[in-house]
Amino acid sequence: LLACGEFKEAENVAKEFSTILFKKINLLDLSKQAEIYLYTSLIYFGSNQMQKAHYYLNHILLHSKLYYALPVYKTFRLIHLLVHFELGNHDYIEYETRSIKRGLSSPDKAYLLEKIIFKFIKKPVLSSGNKARLDIWAKFKLSFDEIRSDKYETHILKIFDFGSWIEAKLTKKSFAGLLKE
Repeated sequence: LLACGEFKEAENVAKEFSTILFKKINLLDLSKQAEIYLYTSLIYFGSNQMQKAHYYLNHILLHSKLYYALPVYKTFRLIHLLVHFELGNHDYIEYETRSIKRGLSSPDKAYLLEKIIFKFIKKPVLSSGNKARLDIWAKFKLSFDEIRSDKYETHILKIFDFGSWIEAKLTKKSFAGLLKE
């Protein structure tokens, strides 16, 4: 449902199972717990309920020592940046971006996807004219095409389509509509 942009339907399914699932979540291993919190946060992110998305992301990010080694942790931090972008917390974005970069062994070790996200959220061009935003999207699209051909980078795009989110922001289209396409 998330991949198809059916956020309301996904929210209904999540609500139906939330009591059972979250009541017994500690019975699952750490990676499964993290996935449940991530996908739950993405449901609310997609339906533009940023406070709820932030709430579920924080279940993992506030216990980072336990979850830090998981491959999905990097995705949590990127989604967390997007939530703060949507909330307009630009000071926090600057702080968190520096923190993520410090965690890399060198700036060159960042995935191309991370570099794109950092570039987009650091200098938002959403107030630019329509033509300028479309030109910027064309440049980002080339980068996303490159990412899709890299087996190491595509695993994050399987969890969340960052390209469609950026396209929605720049072209003023519906994020859910782009996912449905």
